[in-house]
Amino acid sequence: MTRKSRSPQKQVFAYKLFPLAMVALVCAGQIPYFLGRQNEYLLPMATVSTGGYLVLAIAMARGAQGLGRSVLLHGLSFLVIALSVQRLLQNLIPSWPQVLQPQLFVDYGLVPFAANRLSSICAIGLIFLNLALLVELRSRWHAIVFTMTAWFAAIFALNGLVVDTSYLTNGISFFSVASLVIGGTAMALRLSAEAPFLVLFKGSGLGLALRIVSCVIVIEPLAVGLFVSAFETERYYVSASVTHVVAIIASIKLAMILAVASVFDQNQTLLQQAAEFDHLTGLLNRHGLERELANNSFNSVVMLDIDHFKQINDALGHAAGDKLLVAVAKTLSGCLGPDDVVVRWGGDEFIVLTQEHGQERLQALSEGLRKAITTLPALHLATWRFQITMSLGYAQIDFGTQGFAGAVSRADQALYAAKYAGRNKTRGERAEQVLQQFQAADMAPEAKV
Repeated sequence: MTRKSRSPQKQVFAYKLFPLAMVALVCAGQIPYFLGRQNEYLLPMATVSTGGYLVLAIAMARGAQGLGRSVLLHGLSFLVIALSVQRLLQNLIPSWPQVLQPQLFVDYGLVPFAANRLSSICAIGLIFLNLALLVELRSRWHAIVFTMTAWFAAIFALNGLVVDTSYLTNGISFFSVASLVIGGTAMALRLSAEAPFLVLFKGSGLGLALRIVSCVIVIEPLAVGLFVSAFETERYYVSASVTHVVAIIASIKLAMILAVASVFDQNQTLLQQAAEFDHLTGLLNRHGLERELANNSFNSVVMLDIDHFKQINDALGHAAGDKLLVAVAKTLSGCLGPDDVVVRWGGDEFIVLTQEHGQERLQALSEGLRKAITTLPALHLATWRFQITMSLGYAQIDFGTQGFAGAVSRADQALYAAKYAGRNKTRGERAEQVLQQFQAADMAPEAKV
């Protein structure tokens, strides 16, 4: 029962900082328009890309909900996708109606805001980023595929930006490319709990190494673009073709590295699960408990022990005992809340870590677990009948001195007291005083069976 969650730092970047950065870039991209001139080095953002990135920024700033149930955002997102597809068709099919042709806007006096067309590569990025947000809540797998596609488009956009800037062709806006990179990164962070982004954004050495390698792969086409840009202007199309090939190779390498890293991470996860989870019941074992305590805080401990488990094992065999352990583990897990954890402590003993505190609430929780176990079907052998019951002891964790180990010791003492009281009982740490009387009579070793 482990809980996977996105770190607060990743949430801040994906839901706050990156959307703000995108809005800032969109606003900066309009400055050349308002100045009444277009800088030959700094192309302003087109109208479609401006609206598209603003829709993305607003949706991402909504947090995990994304586009969610907002009819307005859904409509705007579909509109951006439609206009971006129209831009691609204009570029690919010469006879296609030129709806987004700048001259069309010039005729209506809208030059300051629509003189530049959306570049094809940025149109592809906008399409897939919007698609990723549209399917994010329904299909994480499709969202991952769309985000990866947007990132490949970003690699080509960065590459094209270098070549176009070097030849002053003004084909791609720097602001649009930067927004595409930021949007792709934000979407990757939103999906950081899934492969392949899981391993990429890990805080481990492997995650850092992958981030460095990925940056090198992305920068590689830029370096090639700068190199081939030294050629004469008439060789622009040759330079663009060379850098496109390099961008394709870089995209393939990035995809392969992420795929291999994801498989490696999955194998590491399987090894970790084998080490931290009990193979029979699927519950955490003691090694897994250590990690759980390091990552989460709990208020109380409940110790549980199956009554007369040794007799059941001896009479019915270990196979029956194993089935009983699995049934008990499943029953306990079904009775606990999402923030509680059940651990197989060893043999027929279990431990529950819970956020509950206070004697009354712990007593109620323990009683609920005990009653749930009694509903399990009785085991039969000839004329023998074994009704499944458990004894429980609970204690609150003292965060001052004794900590978790002290709580386990007190809960174990309370469990012994429940056994002495006749089994199928629940006792709190106050039962230690009663137990001391039995221990004084030297009865403790025989009590817990």
